[in-house]
Amino acid sequence: MDTEDDFNEEGFSRARKNKEKPPLWDSFQDPPSKKATGSAASWTKLGLFLKLFKLFTYIFVFAIILVSAALSKLSFVFMVAQVEPNRRVKYCYEAHHGEYVADLPLTEHVLWIWALIISFAAPEIFTFFRSLRICIFKDVKSPTWPEVLLVISFELLHVIGLAILTFYVFVQLDSLKALMLCNAVSFTPALLNVLIGTRNHWKSIAIYSISILALMAQASAFVVWPSLINSIHMQILVIPLILVSLRWWENYINSYSSIGNLIKMVRRTKSRYHTYLYLSPLKVIVFACIAFSVYGVPIAQYFSMFTNAWNSHFIAVKRVDAVHPLTNSSSTTATASSSSKTNETFPIKSDAHFALHVLLLQVVSSYLCYIFAKFACKIKIQEFSYALPLSLSTPLAVAATFALTWLSEADVCSLSEYLPKYLALRAVPAYAAGATVNIEGGDGMSDGFVDSINKFVGEHLWIWLLWWISHLWVTHHVWCPKNDKNLPTEKLFICPWYCGFLVEQCITLNRRIVDWNEEYLSIKVSPFICWSANAYAWSWPF
Repeated sequence: MDTEDDFNEEGFSRARKNKEKPPLWDSFQDPPSKKATGSAASWTKLGLFLKLFKLFTYIFVFAIILVSAALSKLSFVFMVAQVEPNRRVKYCYEAHHGEYVADLPLTEHVLWIWALIISFAAPEIFTFFRSLRICIFKDVKSPTWPEVLLVISFELLHVIGLAILTFYVFVQLDSLKALMLCNAVSFTPALLNVLIGTRNHWKSIAIYSISILALMAQASAFVVWPSLINSIHMQILVIPLILVSLRWWENYINSYSSIGNLIKMVRRTKSRYHTYLYLSPLKVIVFACIAFSVYGVPIAQYFSMFTNAWNSHFIAVKRVDAVHPLTNSSSTTATASSSSKTNETFPIKSDAHFALHVLLLQVVSSYLCYIFAKFACKIKIQEFSYALPLSLSTPLAVAATFALTWLSEADVCSLSEYLPKYLALRAVPAYAAGATVNIEGGDGMSDGFVDSINKFVGEHLWIWLLWWISHLWVTHHVWCPKNDKNLPTEKLFICPWYCGFLVEQCITLNRRIVDWNEEYLSIKVSPFICWSANAYAWSWPF
């Protein structure tokens, strides 16, 4: 008992001695900070400012992507509408009554052909310089021969299909149909989504059924309009649409299938920049060669007329229908009128800068759409500021094209303040048979609305809604991103950069469903495949 008391007293004295010991001069101290003044005094103000800034970022990125994607598609279909050689268009001549037409010379055809080629080449030039920078300043492994052949094959097939679609099919269609067909380029992803889809597991009957319906909707583009339009340009529509859709095949292949093992076998490096270093110029050359060979114009003439095309040149305007009032000799008022044909012809000078402005609008809008879309993915605001505006951009472009063509058809001079008087979008042809809507006692505006409804029904333009919805289903992975913040571009997209003519379709189909680079590491490859991979691992000399 005494021993226990001695022990307690000794412990108490030791604790008291330690307590009375003065603190060290350099010991760590964390005293409460004094209350600051201004915005730092209250975190509520700073938090409110951060929330408002985040809201502004959401809305700003949303608006930029939506507007830039719509402008990119509008400028594209406008350039395509001017490509047809020896085209005759209505001309706005406000000083005189009557109908006037402008016969566009071959120089205009050459001008817009070059505008489309340069517009296509712009993202390829960006890809080339990015590839050059990465290959020079970073340690990137050379690709294998099978990988190079695989990438080049599908990329060139995509370019061939896009060139045929642009210069052979779209040129013969009105601007509204050409714009709507841009939503029918998802056939191959839809097919792979059904067969070996990454997301569509066989356990879910509902998801699998919807995927089949989406595939059927995409395939309807091969049948509906070609059966209504008796033209060779529409009969071959299935070929360019399938070729265009081949570019995004890799994103829709199951990594645990045998095809995934094949990709792992031929793919040595995570990036394609070595391949695109020489593939980008090759794509531009192939696209330009197809553009020069479609219309029967000698290729040398496209180069000899290049300078004249981008300068101001003369366009012949002709009066085709004039109304002359006939007056009675005994009266000063007009009693009758008759129509007569005249041969009044006069030249006008073209706008030397308008084509350049349209070209810059197409290139800049496509670039902004891609850059801000990538920014939205990196900072993880993809659902509202990436997926939603890209889904709404095509309906917005369709509505704008429909309104512009309707205004131009109602009054040829309605857009003369914004466009040259000899240029316009191609309107949907008048539909005079089949299902029509009649309204009694209607005025001019209601008649125009009824005519628009007749065109929408009679020309089967409603089928575009199925293509748009099926494209949304095929790309619905953009609504549920799984990436981390600030990932490199290679982990966000399959192919480098974008396609300027199909910018919203390309960005959504090109957005990675899964991180293939990590998925490849988890694949258990058989010894035969490992031996094959080593056997085919031949390096490029670049």
